[in-house]
Amino acid sequence: MQTAFIYAERCSGCACSRRSRFKGGAQLKKILALLLTFCLTFYCGAAAFAEDVSAVAATSTGTFQIDNTSIAIKVGESAVITAYENGSPTMNATWTVSNPSIASVSNGLVAGHQLGTTTVTATNSAGESATCYVHVVLKGIDVSSWQGNIDWGTVKNQGIDFAIIRTGYGKTAPEVQTDAYFAQNYSGATANGIKVGVYHFSYAETVEDALQEADFCLSILDGRELDYPVFYDIEDTVHRTMDTNLMADIVEAFCGKIEAAGYRTGVYSSVNIFNSNLSSPRLDKYDRWVASWGRDVANLDKAYTIWQYAYGTLAGISGNVDLNYSFKDYSQAGTPVAPSNPTTPSISCDTSSYAFGSNDVYYYKVVTSSATQPTATSSNPSAVSVTFGKKVSDGYIFQINNVGSGTATITTTTAEGASVSFQATGNKSATPALTCDTSSYTFSNNSVYYYKVFTDSIVQPTATSSNPAVVSVTFGKKVSDGYIFQINNVGTGTAVITTTTADGASVSFQATGNKSIVSSTLTCDTTSPYTFGSNSTYYYKVFTNSTTQPTATSSNPSAVSVTFGKRVSDGYIFQINNVGTGTAVITTTTADGASVSFQATGTRSTSSGTPLRCDTTSPYTFGSNSAYYYKVFTTSATQPTATSSNPSAVSVTFGKKVSDGYIFQINNVGTGTAVITTTVDGSSVSFQATGNRSSSSGSTPTGSLTCDTTHPFTIRQGNIYTFLFTPNGNVGTPQFTTGNSNVLITAGLKLRNGSYLLTVKGVGAGSTGVYAAIPGQAPVNYCTVNVE
Repeated sequence: MQTAFIYAERCSGCACSRRSRFKGGAQLKKILALLLTFCLTFYCGAAAFAEDVSAVAATSTGTFQIDNTSIAIKVGESAVITAYENGSPTMNATWTVSNPSIASVSNGLVAGHQLGTTTVTATNSAGESATCYVHVVLKGIDVSSWQGNIDWGTVKNQGIDFAIIRTGYGKTAPEVQTDAYFAQNYSGATANGIKVGVYHFSYAETVEDALQEADFCLSILDGRELDYPVFYDIEDTVHRTMDTNLMADIVEAFCGKIEAAGYRTGVYSSVNIFNSNLSSPRLDKYDRWVASWGRDVANLDKAYTIWQYAYGTLAGISGNVDLNYSFKDYSQAGTPVAPSNPTTPSISCDTSSYAFGSNDVYYYKVVTSSATQPTATSSNPSAVSVTFGKKVSDGYIFQINNVGSGTATITTTTAEGASVSFQATGNKSATPALTCDTSSYTFSNNSVYYYKVFTDSIVQPTATSSNPAVVSVTFGKKVSDGYIFQINNVGTGTAVITTTTADGASVSFQATGNKSIVSSTLTCDTTSPYTFGSNSTYYYKVFTNSTTQPTATSSNPSAVSVTFGKRVSDGYIFQINNVGTGTAVITTTTADGASVSFQATGTRSTSSGTPLRCDTTSPYTFGSNSAYYYKVFTTSATQPTATSSNPSAVSVTFGKKVSDGYIFQINNVGTGTAVITTTVDGSSVSFQATGNRSSSSGSTPTGSLTCDTTHPFTIRQGNIYTFLFTPNGNVGTPQFTTGNSNVLITAGLKLRNGSYLLTVKGVGAGSTGVYAAIPGQAPVNYCTVNVE
């Protein structure tokens, strides 16, 4: 996520100034205002910072507005804020500033005086007003090996005052965990007059770990002088569940050892961690460097000295880099000071308490001047939940939902920390009624049967069979008044089919299968042990008359893993993969229970996986959007693979290669939560994603797709091929993917004249399918592609 601020014009030493108001017609006022903006833009110097161009909507009250909600300038610099009346520039505004020692304002021309944050407010003759945050700062970046070679002279010329450089991470492997670019970055920054601090990424779980990390950090510093502190980077997963006392012990141990060596110290983390795991008062003695992106002001209610507000691009640096504002000049002597906090906008609510009757939803309104959408929480979401509604002229609308029986406190909080609460009482029965349209069922010559359960539960029920070897059960789809399930005639005998809601209600019926089990024959073309050489994959074939795809397992998947390849006329092809060092037994089993095995030995060293990190670490929940893109940062030349633990809720597809990693796309397919895992060279990163697309919402797609290429064909690695998919009827928004992204990837998708043009690219030797999925339907394999 990224935010940005006003295009700040440097007016230090400039003789231009605003004139007093001119009494004349409205049209003449507009002309004068435009001429004044032209003068300030072209005669007051160059842009102060690359990321200072505003991407934030103007704040407004009625027809009166200003063109920015937040600006950042340096001491001695100036910036222009323009007021608008009915969409046109106006000079009929009164300008005030909340802290004139930090910045001053005259007719919209803001000048920075000392480091800190204040607010500037414009008010028209009708009493309408609009407010902008003004940050007077030093501007900096933080860098590591992810940025590669940096042209520090070019960076300095863009107004960068300081850089926080990574020393390394952890404590145990200096040859691997020392940042490979630390010495180079330190020399380049200091040689170009950029003030320098460092950060060390922590994995510490104990005080002893923290002391060892401090020793490791000091050994990397090797006595180098610093202007800014040594920041202890606390953001790893292990720290997010750690209690505050242990967390304080760890930070004090690290910082104490660093300070004993003569360096200043501080702590870097996110707002959430500072407010929870790092909330001990024992840590108030350390300067805070806070990450808070996408806001006009950092939403941390504790003192902080550096704000990491976004990531963006700078000339001289390949790819993206984190951008920071410092509210303290560490190169100057003196007592540490926190940034000046502007006046917190007030908040009020139109509801003091509420009890649901027969209704399921209720809307309440909060009135606030905050330009950032507040957050709303429920103390008891199983009784009353709360969701955001919309922005209105003088505040925000939220919706509370009658979920269960009980009382909840609904609290709405602005980004600046002001909050208001009221009590809401739900009265909905905790156990929705559940009935079934089937009391018993006996198969005849059919293989499947569909039954329906009626319930108002919004969570998909689960269904189980007491004897799945005879009658199995799978989920079908959501319908307006319940859910459809499918039972399958697998063998001979009786099973009890039980369907249960998330609230504990259940209904059952007896089903009788009559399918005769005929054992299938099964042989394999590989019977002797197989040992990998320099190759990464090997294909084997099983011969069987079974019409159901066999399953294949590895006794040691960390050494040799196994994946399905394709169906052939007399059997099935499987692929084993050289993952690590060791031996595994590969077993292939038919649905009838016949199996065959052979031994495979992997030879790939896993001693040093490729470093891998992801720009999405917190759980992601879809809103009304269908897709979300995430990025993994890695130096690996091999395209990572991405998987979803629940692709019926959230699926994942490859996007593209970028300079410092890879882009992937997750898709809002259904309702539920999935773990998205991306893996390369033995390293992996994961995050949780929640889909909210109901198969019953809107018009349920009932159509189909026709593909112009269905016969298997072969392409070479690096070559591309484009499929034409033509919709027949209502297909909604189809999703396209390949069965194995190590072999074939999706390289492009275009909608042209109502049809979809899907481009795929061969990336590795093997065979896989090209799949398309219509919402609410299972993916279909339209074509098999061999890559050589």
